[in-house]
Amino acid sequence: MKHQPWRRDAAAYPTQGTLQPRFNDVDLWQHLNNVAQIGLHGELLQQWLHAHLGPDPWRRASPKLVVQANATDFLAEAHYPAPLATGTRLLGCDDHRLTLATALFQHGHCTGLHQATLGAFDGDTAVPLPADWRAALQ
Repeated sequence: MKHQPWRRDAAAYPTQGTLQPRFNDVDLWQHLNNVAQIGLHGELLQQWLHAHLGPDPWRRASPKLVVQANATDFLAEAHYPAPLATGTRLLGCDDHRLTLATALFQHGHCTGLHQATLGAFDGDTAVPLPADWRAALQ
């Protein structure tokens, strides 16, 4: 991810916003902890899913939306209490999965990138994404 220059450009993300880090996100070295930053990427993922797939994409009885793969690149230190600019972009979807990219920016610099691939499962079996989700993702 970090070797793709577009990912470090805030303008490349159609969904943009701001997240306010918490003091609890700070580690001993006075910067935002990597685990906390992964959680912030997860928050962006949730916000995007709720905006595009409705209020309950994780609570649907069947199929369940399951994270199949995650990857995070930490590019620079981020510090409390400065807000983080955010970006989210749908990278692709097919009948069985969708892939989202998220990015965090502080003071105009990209501090971290994340990519998540999610799929639909009924129990342990991968199934096609529901038709309403596929329609919303087109």
